[in-house]
Amino acid sequence: MPLVHPVKTINSKSLLHAKERVIQSFRDWLNAAPAIVENYNLDISTPQVRQRIREEFEKYRYVNDIRVIDRLLFKSRTEYEETINMWKQKTHVMRYFNDNSYEVPKSNNFLDNFYEGTCMSVTRENTSTFIVGTESGFILKCKTDSMCSFLSTRKKGDVITGNPVTFIFSTKHSGPVQSVVCSPFHRNLFLSCGSDGQLRLYNLLQSKPISTFEPSLKSLNSVAWSESKPTVFACVSSDGFVYIYDLTQNRNSPVTKFQASESQNTSLTAIYFNKKKPELFSTSDSTGEVKIWRLSSLLFNFDNNDLHFIDLLGSEIS
Repeated sequence: MPLVHPVKTINSKSLLHAKERVIQSFRDWLNAAPAIVENYNLDISTPQVRQRIREEFEKYRYVNDIRVIDRLLFKSRTEYEETINMWKQKTHVMRYFNDNSYEVPKSNNFLDNFYEGTCMSVTRENTSTFIVGTESGFILKCKTDSMCSFLSTRKKGDVITGNPVTFIFSTKHSGPVQSVVCSPFHRNLFLSCGSDGQLRLYNLLQSKPISTFEPSLKSLNSVAWSESKPTVFACVSSDGFVYIYDLTQNRNSPVTKFQASESQNTSLTAIYFNKKKPELFSTSDSTGEVKIWRLSSLLFNFDNNDLHFIDLLGSEIS
């Protein structure tokens, strides 16, 4: 029995109806309740569709809960520029990239090579702590506590906030960080992937990665951690492949890989595990198509030994 197989596709005869359903699916994702088991084909070059999606994102521009902004970043690859701009306005991390008040890696010309944030993830147990990936390949540990501490207020009402960056991981990706995601099961573990084709497992308390995987020579565009099985995670690449890992089965290589797009010229842009239905996960590609896949029970059934394994992994010293 294969470890992964596609769920039945439902195609809409009406293009307009299909677009409406895509927009509704974005609402579902934003509400963190993905329950779609369909393929969606979205022509993002259509101005009306882009405007409708942009309006959905606009509603969240001034939301204080940073976890909402995290979901917007992850679910909106087709609106990349607009979403990144919104994120920069929300967190103001860019304001501090030339700040010398915190220690930077001595082995890198850090201040000259630092660029805008590309992705972020909030830790599960402490929602004031979040991880930020950057265009230059650096990964930052940030805290909203310091970011939201009002240092002074000008007469015009502009607020100067504190520096959110509390730690800089010393080992950078060779290119932009495309995705970061914190473990749902361990407070210190998180994953990153980048355009250098590397997938990395980090401990928040260590400057270097615990493990580095190289599943592809192409860019890895998104990584996701299983919501039901602590040792399972997956990433997608720009040549259309999905790579699924289970650390209890293999600490070095994916347990399965398959091509999820129609051709290697079609890039996969995102992957997401369904929390309510752990046997399902979804992928999206650069053509606007979303696919829902079903996992083998070997890759989603919870085992207490998995938690023990993750606890041991989280305590390892690199």
